[in-house]
Amino acid sequence: MALTQRERLIHFLTVIGIMGPIEHVPADMTRELAEAMRYERCRRLTDCEVDEIVCELEEEKLACVSAMAYITDELGLSQAHGGQRD
Repeated sequence: MALTQRERLIHFLTVIGIMGPIEHVPADMTRELAEAMRYERCRRLTDCEVDEIVCELEEEKLACVSAMAYITDELGLSQAHGGQRD
């Protein structure tokens, strides 16, 4: 089963968002690469659809940060990674 245009864009944005900083790619180049990949592989998506997807990903990122902080604290992992425990 092939990925939908939406799923493909989410995958590209995730991979580029992770690999860009790891490979020390400047943010403007990362954005340019994401736009080129969108045009090449997800051109049927409208600008409005892309904006909605990006907003949803940002919201999910914030929720995940909160959830991961809670989980690492509950599991006692925050202390192992330099966090402070009471």
